[in-house]
Amino acid sequence: MEKRLLTTEELAHYLGVSPKTVRNWRSLGKIPEDAIVPLAGVRYDKEAIDEWIRSIKEGKAKPVKVGVDLSGSSGGGGGYGRP
Repeated sequence: MEKRLLTTEELAHYLGVSPKTVRNWRSLGKIPEDAIVPLAGVRYDKEAIDEWIRSIKEGKAKPVKVGVDLSGSSGGGGGYGRP
């Protein structure tokens, strides 16, 4: 099965943050390296992003603190922009 790769803009929408926030998280090492796929520009492996979100929810990884709660404890879907 082919991996679903997201652009910075698509990932920002998916997480409910701005593209600038995604770029900042990437440069600060907040996004796991296995989720970043360097092609012609940067792409993100959706499966690895989902695993990262699960690990935050399970307390295995620290939530990022940029005005969005990926831990899911705030209600309303956890703030990652899922429909």
